[in-house]
Amino acid sequence: MIKAIVFDAYGTLFEVTSGGSSRIVRQYLIDKGIIVDEGEFREKWKRFYKEYTSPDREFITEKELFTLRNKLIYDRFGLDRDPEEDAVCLLARAGVRDAFPDVKPVIDELKKEYPVYIGSNTDDLMIEDTLRRNDISVNKVFTSEDLRCYKPNARFYESILEYIQLPPDEVLFAGDSITADVEGPKSAGFKTAWVDRKNTGGDHGQDYTVRDLFELKDILTMKRSISQKVNDDWRLQGQERYLKGHHFDLKTWCSDNPAWDHDHCEFCMEEISDRDEAIQEAYATEDNKHWICKRCFKDFEDLLI
Repeated sequence: MIKAIVFDAYGTLFEVTSGGSSRIVRQYLIDKGIIVDEGEFREKWKRFYKEYTSPDREFITEKELFTLRNKLIYDRFGLDRDPEEDAVCLLARAGVRDAFPDVKPVIDELKKEYPVYIGSNTDDLMIEDTLRRNDISVNKVFTSEDLRCYKPNARFYESILEYIQLPPDEVLFAGDSITADVEGPKSAGFKTAWVDRKNTGGDHGQDYTVRDLFELKDILTMKRSISQKVNDDWRLQGQERYLKGHHFDLKTWCSDNPAWDHDHCEFCMEEISDRDEAIQEAYATEDNKHWICKRCFKDFEDLLI
């Protein structure tokens, strides 16, 4: 059962424009009569960012990273500009992001049922400005500056779990990045939701795929309703502990042991056999050791995944 939610920020909660800072710096060059290819310039910036935010590198903040990038460019092309001052301006502009229309109403609703967090590759001031601008609040924000590492570094997710004090499979990480918000948290044991706003599709190991936060809220509401119903169900006696992870197929009852002429549903104990008065078709594991009637399988399928 999900007991806490962690959202990525940019691209998930807030709109972004690809290559915004690289376009601004490129314009500085153009203003000095220096022409560089836009696509190549943007790709070099992406590679630079990826290299300096990798787990193998000593951590630097985004402000330090932008300053370093600016200095290298200005030194190369002879620009008389302050790289740190420009970095501050670029990050300030990057923080001026509007929330997607679904974000505030959904987060406000989710906070009534769950602690809600943000886990983002960003400096503290940038995300604080963005949240304040959009009037959005959460229980806590985890930033790369705060945790001294970038997603998908395992320490990022481990630090969040250490603070939240919940098992990872009870925490949902939701975001738009396959690497940082699905594969990374999944490797740390989180449940994951891919927020696929562009509807590109694909299976990347995520537990859920949603196009917006309204869909995510609907899934969580349904799961919570099932869990509450299940908690009061007399049929549940802890069977999910030994049945979870098994593959079940719908089949006509049969026995691998000639001396055994029936089985019982693992949950409701109804007889499953080839007798007319019994349930004759049910779900079973490959070795026919565990049988579940159709009704119970439908009711508890989510517990077996």
